[in-house]
Amino acid sequence: MIVPSAVAFAVAVWGIRGPSLWRDEAATLSAVRRTPGELWSMLQNIDAVHGLYYFLLWPIVQSFGDSEIAVRLPSAVAMAVAAFGVTVLGGRLLSHRAGTLAGLVFAVTPTVSRYGQEARSTALVVALATFATLLLVLAVERGTARWYAAYALLLASTIAAGLMSVLLVPAHLVHILLSAGPGRNRKARVRAWAWSAAIALVAVSPFAVLAWRQRSAVQWIQETDTGQVVGVMSTLFGGGYVFVLLPLAVIGAVGALGGGRFARAEREAEESPEGTQARAFRFLLAWLLLPATLLLLVSLVQPMFLFRYLACSFPAVALISGAVLANMGNKTRIAAAVAAAILFVPAHQIVRTPDAHGGDDIRALSDFVGSHKRPDDAVVYLPAFWRHVTAAYPEGFSGLRDIAQEATPRTAANLTGTEVDVPEFSRRLEPVRRVWIVEPGEPDLTGVRTDRLWAAKNAITGSPEFAGSLTRKSGGYRVRLYTRSR
Repeated sequence: MIVPSAVAFAVAVWGIRGPSLWRDEAATLSAVRRTPGELWSMLQNIDAVHGLYYFLLWPIVQSFGDSEIAVRLPSAVAMAVAAFGVTVLGGRLLSHRAGTLAGLVFAVTPTVSRYGQEARSTALVVALATFATLLLVLAVERGTARWYAAYALLLASTIAAGLMSVLLVPAHLVHILLSAGPGRNRKARVRAWAWSAAIALVAVSPFAVLAWRQRSAVQWIQETDTGQVVGVMSTLFGGGYVFVLLPLAVIGAVGALGGGRFARAEREAEESPEGTQARAFRFLLAWLLLPATLLLLVSLVQPMFLFRYLACSFPAVALISGAVLANMGNKTRIAAAVAAAILFVPAHQIVRTPDAHGGDDIRALSDFVGSHKRPDDAVVYLPAFWRHVTAAYPEGFSGLRDIAQEATPRTAANLTGTEVDVPEFSRRLEPVRRVWIVEPGEPDLTGVRTDRLWAAKNAITGSPEFAGSLTRKSGGYRVRLYTRSR
């Protein structure tokens, strides 16, 4: 149990400072640098879905600072804890060998490594979802109110840490139905689980209502198409297109085992080890596929089919893989492990490049601005939404006059602050000799800009009074320096 956790932690901290902090991590830093009261006020306006994570990270930042290592290390720890949970859960559902192998698979998966190096709530969600599922299994085994109460508490915490973890509930229902057994025992277990799940859902309902009111924060997510579905599912199955063949082989083996030898054994002896493993396989497949299917259906109404929203399903991939590996011969298992290791290397390298997180390399932009700025320079953000990215590496942008800003993000209790009207902006721009423009390097997904202030800021780029002198694009962002020519 300890070995998978140690491996997961080692993999997560390997090159943890390599990728630049990206826009979502910048939001984290903007949030956790505030006082608890200021953070609470901000959550009433934006990012309530990350509130639990922010409050858990806040004391760590206050104690150890906000360096890349300090803010990312808790996620590495969370992945190590999740690896421990996967190992224990695999031992309970399948076998000790399968649990250990599942824990090791989980530990070395590049996708898990990627989110173990990020100052966001994804790793926390993975760990909580793993242990919520483990508590469900224990509650079914023990059948006492104490275990169901613990399950309800952890399920509520999981959903609070990541709202899309509510998709875990239908998968848990599948486990209950598969393990309930006949007669009164079945009804009692279904009833106990239903009460536990209902209590958890009611407990997080105020948070869900607040998050729904803030749904404009995800308006940038594009409508789901076939390419996006294939991309998300291939990543879920192992971290990128290079892993598509391996997961297909794994699922094929699972189908063969579940529909063949295990299924026949289950018919012969419902409570035999083989029958138990067959039911476990079905539950794991439901855990893997149900949340993705339901999220896809939801996305037909409100687009939100993103890979990280399926964090609650990450452990299922490792558990299925561990189960299949455990049923292989030693030589086949070794060959599969070597093949996976070879395939994993390029993906591990990719997730450690400077712009691996969200396609952003804010660090490079900050360094560029810092090495070329002058004391009287101004800065403009196109649009205002991107102002918060400077919270990731504020050093390069410090000293620049934000001539469009009226109230800071902290004062305005949001991530972008508020901005002045067009006449005030024009008055502030008049004496400026050099102005930096920070903007997305690709088409802006936050929406079409038609307001007058945005037009006034954008007009600088075409004004005969300003000439472009420096440009740097790095990752998803671009900075341009315009110098007054007359």
